[in-house]
Formats: sequence, C-alpha cells, structure tokens
Amino acid sequence: MLAACQKEPTAMTLPDPPAPIVRPAEYAFGDHIASAEEHLVGQIDQSLRGRFDKPVEAHLSAPAETDFAAVRRWYGERAEGWQALPDVEAVARAGGGQGFGFARDGQAFVMLWLAPDAAKGASPVTILRYGKPG
Repeated sequence: MLAACQKEPTAMTLPDPPAPIVRPAEYAFGDHIASAEEHLVGQIDQSLRGRFDKPVEAHLSAPAETDFAAVRRWYGERAEGWQALPDVEAVARAGGGQGFGFARDGQAFVMLWLAPDAAKGASPVTILRYGKPG
C-alpha cells in the first residue's frame, strides 16, 4: 500500500554542464573579469529576483573554443517540462555577456558566460540555480 502512494523521484534541477566546461580549483580570471562577471550576474539576478528566491551560484570555466550553441542544445534536450526564459538572453547581452535559462515549478536554471576573448583563452561561466521565493 505504501509503495503505491510513493511517486517516482523527479529531477528538480538541470545537471551541471558537460565537459569541457569544468569547475576550476581556483578563480583565475583576475579582478577585471571578475567585476564583469559580477555585473552580468547582478543584471540577471535583478531581472529574476521578483519571481525566484536568491540563487545558488557555481563558477565554472570553459575553453575559448567551447561551442555554447551546442551546450544550449544539450540543455534543451534535458529540459523537458521546463519553460525557456527568453528574457535571460536579452538581459545577458545588455549585461555584457551571453546566456540562457529555463524555469519549472518555481525553480530556474540559468547559464551565463562572458566572451572568450575577455578572459584570454577561456570563458568564465556562471550557473545560477533559483528556488521558490520564501
């Protein structure tokens, strides 16, 4: 009887990105890039804060040759049941970077990155995972 009442577990968030995007041991982009990344994250956070709670941030790194269009498609294939957040792309561009996002059930997943040339051979990548507002 108890087993009949249990629901199948569902993934409430999208996964971390595939290789070659990695979590570096330390932030190696310098103060200028860190400031640009912080500005970009702030712009996105400001646009989403009314709909979602404070995000959990993950700072990653991607080689300059990373095909972010392919990464976006990879997430699109895994985002069944999630709705695209089209405003993320426009806000990211206005904030000096690029990005995309998805939302579902009061949660959001956003991936942002700066242009590879801004980081001399690599792109800083930030993932924001938003939960339901408190």
